[in-house]
Amino acid sequence: MDWLASMRCRGPGVRAGLTGMLAAATMAGAAMAGDLARDDIVQAGPVPLSDSDFPFGLPDRHQSCTIMVGAPGAMAASIGRDQLSSTLIGGRPGTATVTATNSSYTMTYEAPAVFSSMPAGNNGAIAFSGQSSGNGATDFMNVPAGDAVRIKRGTTSVTLDLSATINGSTFVSGDYRAEAVLRCE
Repeated sequence: MDWLASMRCRGPGVRAGLTGMLAAATMAGAAMAGDLARDDIVQAGPVPLSDSDFPFGLPDRHQSCTIMVGAPGAMAASIGRDQLSSTLIGGRPGTATVTATNSSYTMTYEAPAVFSSMPAGNNGAIAFSGQSSGNGATDFMNVPAGDAVRIKRGTTSVTLDLSATINGSTFVSGDYRAEAVLRCE
């Protein structure tokens, strides 16, 4: 019952790279060229830079917010098997590290709408919810999925909890997978 925090980046000048379970998403500031549609996903290799590119420090047009995905979360089943959650005994939150070069970015955690894979036989409506907590440059606790958090300059360690509840039924045994989205824009 593992779940992943995946990156969906949007906005002007997005660069991202994914490697297995680790991901880095870099969102450049508004002065960068190129606009992307609201739901575009960009995956590309890193862009090499040298010290000569920044002789007097990082220019304003190169401000960024970087997300490094850490460990995937795991959801455990409730006694009544009507809930799967990373907050239950046996579950664990997903982790990520968010680093911002200034305080103009917001981070949003979006719970999935459906499982990306699940066993057949579930006969009920499934609802997802989640919450995020962070410490470091920005401290916050139990922020519901969908609510934005203003990220301060520096590095913040983030934990992401995910829960799924089935209405009028129980979850059948098997492997469940879900992908949540963490944005920094």
